[in-house]
Amino acid sequence: MSAGNIKVSVIMPVYNTAQYLRTTLDSVLSQTLKDIEVICVDDGSTDGSLDILKSYGEKDPRVKVYTQENNFAGAARNAGFAESIGDYVIFWDSDDLFHETALEKMYDTIVRDEADVCVCGGCWYIEDRDWLLPCQGYLNMTRVPEEKRPFSREDIPDTILNFSGTSAWNKLYRRGFLEDEGLHFPPYRTYEDVCFSVLSIALAQKITVVDEELFYYRRGRVGSLIYTISQNPIDPGLCWMDIYSVLTDRGIMPKRSFDNMCVSSLAYAIRHYTDYRSMKQLFFFMKETVFPVLWIREQEGDYYFVEWYNEFIHRVWESGIEDFIMFLGTLSFAEATDMDYRRKRAVQDRDKYKEKWQNQRDRNNDLKERNIDLRTRYLDLRDRYNGILSVRIRKTWNRLIGGKNDEGEGDGDFEES
Repeated sequence: MSAGNIKVSVIMPVYNTAQYLRTTLDSVLSQTLKDIEVICVDDGSTDGSLDILKSYGEKDPRVKVYTQENNFAGAARNAGFAESIGDYVIFWDSDDLFHETALEKMYDTIVRDEADVCVCGGCWYIEDRDWLLPCQGYLNMTRVPEEKRPFSREDIPDTILNFSGTSAWNKLYRRGFLEDEGLHFPPYRTYEDVCFSVLSIALAQKITVVDEELFYYRRGRVGSLIYTISQNPIDPGLCWMDIYSVLTDRGIMPKRSFDNMCVSSLAYAIRHYTDYRSMKQLFFFMKETVFPVLWIREQEGDYYFVEWYNEFIHRVWESGIEDFIMFLGTLSFAEATDMDYRRKRAVQDRDKYKEKWQNQRDRNNDLKERNIDLRTRYLDLRDRYNGILSVRIRKTWNRLIGGKNDEGEGDGDFEES
């Protein structure tokens, strides 16, 4: 396949995901859009992932394998982008799953709308519970212009950073846009995708969407970055300071949207920390550096989309670390996330049972109509049977007494109707 025929480059960093890698690669290679290349960059795996990549590369020429010493996902994505040649680029992870039409639908949409970025919806796949849960955070259509496609920050300045999450894997990018803006993943161990994704949305002149859940993010996998985030505790703060610097330098700061996403992201990060030391480091980094530099303050009215954001900000400014941790709650991370899962599952089950109840009600109505019909038929048959039985009784009686039938005829002339 020549360079001109490659429509989409799928760039995939790989680090110790051998358990899931075959399933993920099969999900990519079975895409209905065939004119693709799959750039896999092994980031120093030690579990046999590289051998799996090589075996796929030998079977399918679209798979191209590169290696580097362990330098984390951002550096691997940058290396993959440098080797890619597709007109459009998407950054997928090596343990997730994708709908077979994902690339085709996103590619057709971004080409049709001549957009810089195309965003799609997605689901959480909760591995240990085998749950597939729709997640509005990937694409919130209530914050997308209804009649304006494509759109940009000028169309929805208050929600431009909030209609989609901060992940990179639900976004298809035009190569020329990334090159013109000089966008790359920063050298953080975590939150590098947040910086890249937020800046790409803020800088894009044309954004379009596919309102479908086209990818399935495997959540709960031991060893994923969300479970190692506390190893680099101030990375989230550094990320948002970098974003602030770029946007203010370019004079395109959507402040309300930025503040909401920044607070949401930092709260999400510190909630996922699993040790006191890491929480303490990020807490004081927010209090002493991040919030002062970014001018994060309590605000009146509905400035913040979520009511408790003001309380979170107040606690950072006014509380000590112990009181702040108590504010975050007494539930462990596992219990808190389990509560989230149960809430989402309850909503899903409610809709399922509502549909099931409706179907059962329709069946009951059908059965009721059938019962009425059967009862009518029964009454007709009963009347006919009683009529026949009455005739036979009279006939038998007449034979016994040697009399005439009701019409005065002899028994030999009687005909049963």
